[in-house]
Amino acid sequence: MFSEVLSAETIRKIGQGGLCYDMEEVSSLPVLKWEEVMTQSRSGNVREVTGCHVYVDYERLQKELIDVKRELNTTQNNFDSVTRELSTTQTNLDSVTRELNTTQTNLDSVTRELNTTQTNLDSVTKELNTIQTNLDSVSTQLNQTLDELKKIRRCDNITRWDILFTSPFYNNFLTSELIEQLKSSWDILKNFVGVNMTDTVVEHFRRHDVKNSGCDLDISDVYKMLGELIADEMLITDGILQHFIENHNHEESCGD
Repeated sequence: MFSEVLSAETIRKIGQGGLCYDMEEVSSLPVLKWEEVMTQSRSGNVREVTGCHVYVDYERLQKELIDVKRELNTTQNNFDSVTRELSTTQTNLDSVTRELNTTQTNLDSVTRELNTTQTNLDSVTKELNTIQTNLDSVSTQLNQTLDELKKIRRCDNITRWDILFTSPFYNNFLTSELIEQLKSSWDILKNFVGVNMTDTVVEHFRRHDVKNSGCDLDISDVYKMLGELIADEMLITDGILQHFIENHNHEESCGD
């Protein structure tokens, strides 16, 4: 029982809901509630009814079902699209992984080659350092030897026979030809009688040995020889000029 007349819409909802209708919507209206009736003592032929008679709005449910189906199809399409993208991403990832593995392999190979090259470089560097050390040592020895030779050439213990230690005499058979060469060398000195035997004169004989002179000389070489002697303030005597005519005359030596 209610304290006022219910509207047609409320009555329709109550009728559709049956025993399961939520009476909270009209909770402020009842004067006598159903729960109060159920708590009263019973008499006569009373039968309890379980369950609710529910009104089903099939049209609404059909519409909702179509909407849900449409959303489900959209979700399925999105899922399929995402699945394809994931598959493509996985394929790309596998490809990148293979490339990375190949790159790592190449990097390892290059690293080994670099290590080998570095080892070889270190070895070569050590060898070069050893060679440089040896060269420095040899250079020092050569310089010492040159200094000793310069001193020896001026030592009082040098005799006229020391020339036999030089080529072509030393460790070779003495021949008449060698003796004649030796005589001719001393004969050349006749033209230098009265000349001071300075370093310049001695170096002249050493650099311009008459047995090696000839067609490889030209007039400029002869002038250069004379210039060396003149620079040493040497008096150019008739004997010296005769020496140049006989031993450094390009025309007579080559027959021009």
